Amino acid sequence: MEALHIENLSFKYMLGEDDVLANVNLRVEPGEKVLLLGASGSGKSTLLKLMDPLIAPKGRKSGRIMIGDREVGEISDREAAAMIAYVGQNPESQIITDTALGELAFAPENLSVDPAEIRRRIAWVTAYFGIESWMDRRTDELSGGQKQLLNLASAMMKKPQLLLLDEPTSYLDPLTARRFLDMVDEMNRDFRLSVIIAEHRPDKLAGRIHRAYIFNGRTLAEHGTDFTVEGPDLFYENLFRINEKRAAEGTGGASPRKAGSSGNTGRPGDGENPVNKNRSGDVGIDIREICFRFSKTDKDVLKDLSLKVRQGDVYGLLGGNGAGKTTLLRCIAGGLKPYRGRITGTENRGLLPQNPRSVFVHETVGKDFDKFFEYRGLSRDEAQKELEAIRSILPIEGLEDKNTYDLSGGETEICAIAKILMSGASVLLFDEPTKGLDVDEKRRLRDIFRRLGEDGRIVIFVTHDEEFTLMAANRVGVLSGGRILE
Repeated sequence: MEALHIENLSFKYMLGEDDVLANVNLRVEPGEKVLLLGASGSGKSTLLKLMDPLIAPKGRKSGRIMIGDREVGEISDREAAAMIAYVGQNPESQIITDTALGELAFAPENLSVDPAEIRRRIAWVTAYFGIESWMDRRTDELSGGQKQLLNLASAMMKKPQLLLLDEPTSYLDPLTARRFLDMVDEMNRDFRLSVIIAEHRPDKLAGRIHRAYIFNGRTLAEHGTDFTVEGPDLFYENLFRINEKRAAEGTGGASPRKAGSSGNTGRPGDGENPVNKNRSGDVGIDIREICFRFSKTDKDVLKDLSLKVRQGDVYGLLGGNGAGKTTLLRCIAGGLKPYRGRITGTENRGLLPQNPRSVFVHETVGKDFDKFFEYRGLSRDEAQKELEAIRSILPIEGLEDKNTYDLSGGETEICAIAKILMSGASVLLFDEPTKGLDVDEKRRLRDIFRRLGEDGRIVIFVTHDEEFTLMAANRVGVLSGGRILE
């Protein structure tokens, strides 16, 4: 008997005009790992949510979704909670309790699992994920990557029959992502766990899946499991060598050094780096030996960190989960204050946080944009002119009438980037800007960053996406041990 069978499924949101899914057919055998591929907004997240009755969106649906021999609508909430686990794109939206340990225990406690069994599961999951050291920490102190790891571990605590993963590694550094996927592989083998993963990039799962489907318009077509992996062959252990690699290729790179020293880097294969074309050489952000910790009893997250970023720089910062990348951005933006050291330079700074939905305060995207222009004191004509300029570089047409909660992960990120560009800030800070974006959208974002650099603005982005960093940034740093190395 198939673990999951979808037959001629079509779906339209309650207020939507067009079908999001049309005549979708899908099958998953027990113990299979199946990959869903598609561009941002293609319907991957919608399809995954329709498989879980607890989170299925409201709308007009036709066709059938069978789990085992039962229609999804026939499964009780309690049964669904025990047998299906879903991990979405945004880690913030799934955290419930105030401690990491409480988060792991929450689901099995509500399913009336024996306390001794819960303790055994916690011991097993924390050891497997390598998260024992921060079990007593508050969830609001965890980095975005740590929160996503916690969500993944919490899903495993239920020992589900069907695991639904919506871009589960988008917040994870490469080594942590690989470790998680290894764990999914082992769970799949040992317990015949059926797994469905939605992703933009199939290379992350090369050799790990049994079947793949790709969105063709609003329907699915079965795809082979042999994928052509494009782009540079990058591994996390090579991050420290990115600038050195550029120098060896003769594109103006620099050898690894302490951040803040002079020197430019280029981009492989691009010849003259367009980001650097109009650099003034003036320091726009000067960070001098800052130290930061969340409380007096905590260890320093940032320790004697120094960095100089010049006008026109597009600076890419990488580092492992919990290294302090988000903390550094918040310090630069002014939301956190170091207890030692100082940050000087251009004051007009804008931050796009890790959770892009948090920048929206109104019901629809268009209304949010309008109110933002009003707040800036722009006339209707001035606002329209700025909006048209944004539309020329970002695909936001067709999204402005949507409720912000009806956007896909990639669409949310695109609209949030649009809003931060509307701020007119001279220093633009981006926290994980490529999560949820497909390949074409990443290339478009690269071009936007280049254009901002050419205009003399400063762009600083933190990410785990090594490939994007290599093609978008003219300088690259790695945050490790509370300091930046280049």
